[in-house]
Formats: sequence, C-alpha cells, structure tokens
Amino acid sequence: MVGFDSGDLVAINPNGTIKWKYKTGYYITSDPALGEDGTIYIGSGDTYFYAINPNGTLKWRFKTGHYVKGPPSISEDGTIYFGSYDDYLYALYPDGSLKWKCKVGHGTETNPSIGPDGTIYVGGSRLYAVNPVDGSLKWALDLGPGRHIHQSSPAVSSDGIIFVGTNIGEVSGGEIVAVNPDGSIRWRRMIANDWVDSSPCIGEDGVVYIGSSSDDNGYSYGYLYAFGSGSVPPDNPSISGPTDGKTGETYSYTIMAVDGNLDDLFYYVDWGDGSNTGWVGPYISGYGVEFTHSWSSEGSYTIKVKAMDTSGLESNWSTFKVTIVADNPPVEPGIRGNRMGRSGVSYSYVFSSVDPDGDDIYYYVDWGDNTSTGWTGPYGSGREVTLKHTWDEKGAYTIKAKAKDTFGLESGWSTLKVSMPFVDSLKPQLLRILESFLNRLQRRLFIFSF
Repeated sequence: MVGFDSGDLVAINPNGTIKWKYKTGYYITSDPALGEDGTIYIGSGDTYFYAINPNGTLKWRFKTGHYVKGPPSISEDGTIYFGSYDDYLYALYPDGSLKWKCKVGHGTETNPSIGPDGTIYVGGSRLYAVNPVDGSLKWALDLGPGRHIHQSSPAVSSDGIIFVGTNIGEVSGGEIVAVNPDGSIRWRRMIANDWVDSSPCIGEDGVVYIGSSSDDNGYSYGYLYAFGSGSVPPDNPSISGPTDGKTGETYSYTIMAVDGNLDDLFYYVDWGDGSNTGWVGPYISGYGVEFTHSWSSEGSYTIKVKAMDTSGLESNWSTFKVTIVADNPPVEPGIRGNRMGRSGVSYSYVFSSVDPDGDDIYYYVDWGDNTSTGWTGPYGSGREVTLKHTWDEKGAYTIKAKAKDTFGLESGWSTLKVSMPFVDSLKPQLLRILESFLNRLQRRLFIFSF
C-alpha cells in the first residue's frame, strides 16, 4: 500500500495491479502501518487520521487540528501513536477513540518510536519522551542552537539508547545524536553539511546505520555511516583562551572533547612554535582540561589539538589562532616638583611615564631618605600621577623613580636631586609663644595666691 499526492491510498497486488483505492481529502505523505488484524492506518493532509479495512473501506477516522504527515506506530497492546502539525502526539485505542494527547512543540512528522519500557520518543523542535500510560511528558531534550529533528525518526536500542538525526538551520549541517534514557546526551557526531533526514537503523550486532546529505559547490552527495561499540572516535576538541598576548607571558587554554563511548581521553597539543605536549591524560570525557604555554617570539601561531580515546581512536585536529607581540618596558618616568624646600613641609611631585604597548603602569619612588612608596598603581599609560612626601631633616636628597607595566617589565631609574637646607622656622616661633604664655600664667597664679 502507498499514499499519493492526489490523496489516494492505493493497495497493490503482488503482480503490480491495483487492488483498491481509498481517497482522502488531501495529499498523503505518511507511510501506512498495518495492524495485526489487517487494518491499515495512515494520516492525510486533510487533518484526519484514517483506519482502513483490508478491503479498502473506511473503518473510522479521527480528526486532528492540522496535517498528519508522519507515519504511525502500533504498540503490542494495539495502541496507535501518531503526530500532527497541530502540536500534539496522539494515542488512539484500536476503535479510534482518544486515549490521550501530549503537546510536543510545533508538531512532528516523524514516526513515533517505542522504547523497551514502552516510552514513546518523537522528534521535532526537541526530542520528546512521553509516558505511554497517561501521555505525560517525561522529558524534552534541547538539541542545541539552531538544531531540530525534521524527518529522522528515533531508533531505540535494546539497552534504551535513543539515536536520531538532526538538522542545523535549513542547510547548515546535520548530526547523529545518541541520547541516554534519562534525556542526557551520550554523544553526538557531525555527519553532513546540509542535513540529516535519514532515520537510524540498528543491526542485531548493535551497529547503528544512518544516511546523510551534503553539498559541495552545487554537487549533492551523501554518505552511509555505521556506528558501533568501540567504533566512535572522540569529537573534535574545543579550544578556549586568549587570542592575543605578549612574548614571555604565560597563557591558559581550556581543551574539552566528548567521546561517543564515554571513554577517558588523552590530548595532544601542538603550540605552533615547534613545541608540543605529547599525549597527556587520561582525562574524563566532557570535562575541560587546562593547559598553559608561553611564546618567546612574536608572530602568529596556530594551536592544534586532537583527542584520543582509550581504544586508540583519534579525533580530527581542531585549530585556534593566536597572535603574539613583543612586550616593551615603559620609558623612564619624568619627575616634576620642588628642588629646594624646608624639612618638615609636605611637597608634591608629579610622575609620568608612557608604555609603548599602551599597558597600564605602576610606579616605584625612592625618596632618598630610606623611605619609598613601594609599587603603586596601576595607572593609565601617559597619565600624570601626583605623590607627596615630607623630609624630616635638613639635607640633600635624590628622588629615584621607575615604572613597571602589567607584564612586569621595568623601566630604568630616573632621578631628581632636591635640597632641604632650611628648618621650618614656624615650629620654634610657636614654641616661644607657648613658653611666654605659660610663664605669664604662672606669675599671675603666684600673685593670686597672696
């Protein structure tokens, strides 16, 4: 039996002649399913789901809210499952009455799949798992940015692993995704640059087969893939970290890959400067690992990383470009301020330096009297910084200052000679005034006592 765009369901004899036709109200894209009693079940674009007797007469039909484009599935107890573009997955009893319906995003045209425990799996904007008893939603898996299931019907292995094909955007690629029974992603693999509408099939030996669709400058082609235990290499690793830096500075990069069999992983990192890590590990699949490196020469470098599982299967290389420039120290700071003054008085001095690379700057000032500021900052390159100091004793002093950038490169010392030849005369004068006041007060108290 086969459905046509004319809306006809046609039964064909073994010799190729037409046995009978049944006409629905609109085109048919669904494949029929055959019940144990010979009843044919099929959906139509006229929004109805049909049950047709083996002789081609109508047994019953069920009204939905939109197209019924996907093929139905029949469970061992005779329940019929199918999806409609009215956003629902339906479960019908064999007599055509509604058992339940479950909202599944924007609808589906995939064939509902039945797991070993009876759970119903159906694809759409997400992968949905539905309780067969009451139609409640067990979980809905977000497949990732721009990803959805178009016509790939899920396949379920004997141990409950769900396999399904995804599309990325309209024609931006496709994957096979393996999902654990709890709705977590077990592994995923990019297998097409157009889409994956093929439905997976599982062989008796557990090998999963799926087709793909790709395009190369207008030339369309596809591959048939086979995935099995121990045969899935790790995904290409992701690399995250800074894309530019300075010579001599150490940078951290996080590497992460997922193995389809959840094997532990080893990583090989080529830093692009003739050095590499060799194979290091093992690390847990799906967990980020931090690597550090510094480059001694300026230039553009390409970091290359691959992953290998415990079976020796390797991923492809992943790449990450880094630009390293030479780091230059700040220029010696300028010093501006009083060259002569009095001890005991606070004076302000202005310091300024420029970093050729525009890095922020720290200053260190030695006041020449066995005191210093320590490193103070950071300040913007070229910004004038005012610092104050008081010399307690008369004398000649040499102010020394240097600058340091955020990478630790230091300038040379710059100096300014200052002289504090005078003692602040204000202090002795105040003491004389205070002494005179106390003397007068003492005399008055003495006279008053008589």
